[in-house]
Formats: sequence, C-alpha cells, structure tokens
Amino acid sequence: GPQVQPEDRTHRHQEHPTPHEAEGFEDDALMAELREAFSREHGLQCGFCTAGMLISSRDIVQRLPAADERRIRTELSGNLCRCTGYVGIVNAVVSVASKQTRPSPSQRVALGPSLSPLKGGEGYK
Repeated sequence: GPQVQPEDRTHRHQEHPTPHEAEGFEDDALMAELREAFSREHGLQCGFCTAGMLISSRDIVQRLPAADERRIRTELSGNLCRCTGYVGIVNAVVSVASKQTRPSPSQRVALGPSLSPLKGGEGYK
C-alpha cells in the first residue's frame, strides 16, 4: 500500500501567538467564534494554554451558555494560565455565550489583575 508520511509538527516560534492551536476544529463554527473572541478580548499571550482553554471554552458555551463569570472561572480552573490573568479569556467565553443566551451586560468581567481563575485569587494560596 501507499506510504503515509507523518505530518511536520515542528513548533515554530510565533512573536504574536494566534488562537489556532486546537487541532481538529478547522470547520467548527463555534470554535471559529471562540478563536476570534480570544483575539478580540486579548485572551492570548504566550500560547501555552490556548488549546486547552479553547476546548474547555467550547464545552462551557455548549453545556452552560448562561454561565456567569464565577461559573466560567470555575469551569476553566483546571487549565492554568500564567500570563493573562483570565480576564480576557473569561470575556471571550462570555461574549460567545451571550450570542447563545443574550445575558445582561453585567456578566462581562471588569478589567483588573487576578492570579487565579477564581475571583480574587481564591484557590491558589
């Protein structure tokens, strides 16, 4: 039979990471919305956590489209991000989920630092 060549998966350093690391979702409309929202809401920095955050965010939007900030942070707490403070990531999830449920504008996260996915740094002491 024909020889199958392995894909070249060599990591190429990107000066500005893009939210396209979640493989297998190229034709997924919800993932495309999340990728755009991550970029728009500044939910990206080094890119290390991006694939896990995107996949978890997709799950949250599908299972819990009316989730508030606290629930989104709790759902994302298994994915660690050392760069963003989670504000942009949570805003991205809220913005995509809001298209599903039309929640109030008060669900958006106020800008401010956070060391944890849980509000106020809970859980990491």
